[in-house]
Amino acid sequence: MIVSTLFNEFIVFSFMGWIYECLFCTIVDKRWDNRGFLFGPVCPIYGVGAVTALTIFYRIAGAFNVDFQHTGIVYVFLICMFGTAVIEYTTSYVLEKVFHAVWWDYSNAPLNINGRVCLPASLAFGVAGVIIVRYFFPIVLMAENKLGKYPVMTELVSLIFMAVFAADLVLTVQSLTDLLSKVEAAEKEFNIRLEGTVEKVGDTVEKVGDTVGNAVGKVSGTVGLTAERAKEYASKLNYRERYLLKNVKFKMPGAAKTAARIKEYTPTNIFRRITADDKDKENETKG
Repeated sequence: MIVSTLFNEFIVFSFMGWIYECLFCTIVDKRWDNRGFLFGPVCPIYGVGAVTALTIFYRIAGAFNVDFQHTGIVYVFLICMFGTAVIEYTTSYVLEKVFHAVWWDYSNAPLNINGRVCLPASLAFGVAGVIIVRYFFPIVLMAENKLGKYPVMTELVSLIFMAVFAADLVLTVQSLTDLLSKVEAAEKEFNIRLEGTVEKVGDTVEKVGDTVGNAVGKVSGTVGLTAERAKEYASKLNYRERYLLKNVKFKMPGAAKTAARIKEYTPTNIFRRITADDKDKENETKG
């Protein structure tokens, strides 16, 4: 029963975190932005943080007769601030090591650590933690007490959540693996083409005695082909791969540049069917 309850809490808080992320990014970017690691409307990192806080401040603290709801606000703030920083840093590190990509980057924020965490965000999470612990968790626990009268329903809902979450996780990992393969293939092809261009420039300078600038101009068509291939790679991405390409940032320099080149020719509407010459049409319209 407790496992089902914890998992249901995880899904609910993950969904609320997804709503917060989408609204925040939509307000900042002034357009709808679907956020998250998974395809479904959940941000697991928020679920992990909220369930951990609920367990610490109510279940564990309750066992020791410690009342964090009305006292110890400073402790709540500090625990939430440092706790979320640890969760963020650890999650970012694991995702980068496994997928060579990250889903958030604080590199431009003040007082950041390797772009994984930053002081402003940690302070904001600390304040949010105080509000959630004092005002939101009591409502959650009250609702759980009422639903506790129907244990079969709790188990059933948990099983449904688990099935959907597992399917979403498998689909996301598979799509991300496919995207990585395509980016790596594109990077390899682009490198080969650029190496060929450099060799042609050298040959032109050596044999004709031309200047480097003129030589580059004569063989620039070879480099131009990379843009055409980028369009083709973009046109072959399915909507799940476009979604991931939009939300992730590759950490390997070569993959990051290649992904950015492909992303340039990928529409923001991930469900729209695209063709290789869509970017040209878009540029003609703007012109």
